[in-house]
Amino acid sequence: MPDQLLQTESYLLHQTAIGNTDAFAALFHLHRDKLYSFILGMSDSVAQAEDVVQDVFLKVWELRAQLSTINNFSSYLFRMSHNHCLNILKRKAKEAAILSGISTPSRSTADPVLYRETEQQVRNAIADLPSQQKLVFTLSREIGLSQQEISERLHITVPTVKSHMTQALRFLREHCKDVSPFIKSILFFL
Repeated sequence: MPDQLLQTESYLLHQTAIGNTDAFAALFHLHRDKLYSFILGMSDSVAQAEDVVQDVFLKVWELRAQLSTINNFSSYLFRMSHNHCLNILKRKAKEAAILSGISTPSRSTADPVLYRETEQQVRNAIADLPSQQKLVFTLSREIGLSQQEISERLHITVPTVKSHMTQALRFLREHCKDVSPFIKSILFFL
């Protein structure tokens, strides 16, 4: 990076650290496209790349007081993005494995009657969710929309989508705690 750009970035980091939103916006625009391309290469998902860029810059804003201590902001940003994207991919892999286990239980280990009863208990718990949480949960888990897509569709912020999802999962875990151990382990990972 040329010296002038390093000096500019250093200034922007300092200004962001003291709460200057214009400096933060300039940092965002300076790094957004490269970061987006990097994440898109990892995830092959436009929506996920957009979500990760937003999440990472939200985290940067939340941790802005520490920005003046960072020597190489670009490396810091890319490492944070890489880790965040890996966490999402791991979570999705767990969910896919769990959902494939739900939809195609092993015939040798699954009691069909118990499976149907358990599935019905989970569906009843989903039906009992508050309407906004149920809508967010359904759009995310059953339709497969990203947080950004849900945010746009429902005209709510991404943090609000995350909050509704967290509350819905907590509710489901609590209301399904007495079902079979199989489903309890599934709800733990949802």
